Amino acid sequence: MKDKKQSKKKPNTKDVTSKTLLVVNRSGLVIFLLFVCLMLGIYKYDFLFRMQGMSLFLFDQAFFSHFFEQPGALLPCIGTFLTQFCYYPWLGALLFVVLLYLLQWSVCKAFKINNRFYLYSFIPSALLLLFITQMDYMIYIMKTPGILYSQLAGCIFTVGIFCLYRIKIPVWGRFVFLFVCVAGLYPLIGFYALLAALLAVCYELLENRNLWAYILAVYAIALILCIPWIYSSFLYLRIKISYIYIAGLPYLDFVGNNTMWYPLVLTFISFFLLLSLSYFSFKKESVSKKSMAGILTVYLLILCGVCFFTYRDANFHSLMKIEHAIEHEDWNTVLQEAKKAEYPTRSLVMYRNLALYREGKLCDEMFTYPDGSTPLAVSDTVAKFISATQISAPTVFFNFGRLNYAYRWSMELMVKNGARVDYLKLMAKVALYNHEYDLSRKYLHTLGKTLFYKDWARKYESYIDDPELFKNDPEYKSIYALLQYPDALLEENAIVESSLLNHYVHLQSGTKPMLELSMFAILTTKNIDVFWQKFSVYVAQNKDRALPLHVQEAAILFATLGGKEEVKQAIQRYVSSESAVSKRFSRFLQMVNEFNGEENDAIKSRFKKDFGNTYWYYYFFVKNIKTN
Repeated sequence: MKDKKQSKKKPNTKDVTSKTLLVVNRSGLVIFLLFVCLMLGIYKYDFLFRMQGMSLFLFDQAFFSHFFEQPGALLPCIGTFLTQFCYYPWLGALLFVVLLYLLQWSVCKAFKINNRFYLYSFIPSALLLLFITQMDYMIYIMKTPGILYSQLAGCIFTVGIFCLYRIKIPVWGRFVFLFVCVAGLYPLIGFYALLAALLAVCYELLENRNLWAYILAVYAIALILCIPWIYSSFLYLRIKISYIYIAGLPYLDFVGNNTMWYPLVLTFISFFLLLSLSYFSFKKESVSKKSMAGILTVYLLILCGVCFFTYRDANFHSLMKIEHAIEHEDWNTVLQEAKKAEYPTRSLVMYRNLALYREGKLCDEMFTYPDGSTPLAVSDTVAKFISATQISAPTVFFNFGRLNYAYRWSMELMVKNGARVDYLKLMAKVALYNHEYDLSRKYLHTLGKTLFYKDWARKYESYIDDPELFKNDPEYKSIYALLQYPDALLEENAIVESSLLNHYVHLQSGTKPMLELSMFAILTTKNIDVFWQKFSVYVAQNKDRALPLHVQEAAILFATLGGKEEVKQAIQRYVSSESAVSKRFSRFLQMVNEFNGEENDAIKSRFKKDFGNTYWYYYFFVKNIKTN
């Protein structure tokens, strides 16, 4: 007689228990959120601040109407609105944490990802994080407003729409839903509405596989192909026909840098892969330990991939930090970062010289910092579109007293790349210095509509109302001392550094700060003849203090090179033969004689070790500087 008692089914020891799954999934969530905080809130902290300065959001009808001239108008609106919160980078990073988690949660719901495959739901969020962290110098020429958050918002819309589509509704309701999705949402979210409809097509073909599913698929594809074309023919006349299906994507950017597209494209592909997996894997009731190890491996590889492909160029991160510091006139931070840049770009060198000038140390310390003209770490194609001038011209021209050139470059870059807070601030200040008060008020009025620059605008409006207040501004004294000459747009200023050096080398007269910059330019260009023309005037201007170190070094070097005994004797009045400079120069000459004028990498390294912080090393060994 058979035993009627049912034998209790033994659990498969090769399967992962529910408790273990819970711990793994919660740990995965915490790790991912902390990872986002680390990448954006710490590593890309200054990058986030820089991006808000290169954006503009106004609560203004004219501002919104500009976006609605093209499809996908809602995305740049959301993107620019959220970008302004990066004024406090930790707040901008927190917004990313929330939105990336919202996308991950939506992916779980839309693709029915159960607890056993929960970690796969982080793949789209991780790829969109990489899309942000891999951005490089192209941010200076990007034209897509709000790019930091707009694509993330688009993906959340896509997944949310698809999640709604999966709700059980009658067949006729699906036809209506698809029409509303494409025809109604294409003007708002552009490509992402088409992507949602395409996901719906795949869902129908996987889920139902009947006649109505095929009819719905054909209908959806017809909508995807026809609706954008109809809109572009009758409403959006300014968009090229080749862009109508990718409206809402940053299609005007990443020219010559196609790798920037990879995270976005892989995000879209991941949606379809997750949809496919939902029918072949996610319905399983259990997961083996071996499968769980594979899932964990994929999860960790994705995070490692984000780290590996994140843009990590040291000069770029120094540039972000330095520009953040300049915004707050924190010149000590600028100089600290400049010390770290062993092979700097010309933008870093110009910013370092600016900080030294503002700290009154220019001709004392400028050659104690690393020098060079390291190319931007971008592809050769991208390098054709961006230069140090496009990065630094407005800030450098302004702070070195070339106000009209600063205004010209701000206006030109704003026309090319769109309105930005940084450009408007600088243009408002230039107009104020030029006593164009109505023009300055115009820019300040615009900045007064922003969320975080209201107080800044009020401050400068008070200067218009009471110019005496302006004269007490620390920046005013530094800039005003350089304005004792006409600044007309006549000279060549296509290359910012060459223009500045040429101007100050040939400056005939001016204030003490102007003469300081003139000597700086003479030393930088190694112009011996002009040095002697300016030397006596410079000495007279600096009779109340010791000659700056590098001027002493240049004087003793040029006197020796000139070979004129009377010049050497005259120099000794300013550079004593018993001084540390003279004694060190003697050691320099001994080393020159030791190597008999030969030059190779080993000799250069020897000189750099002993004399790398002198003008003599700069004069003989720092060559082929490209001031682009």
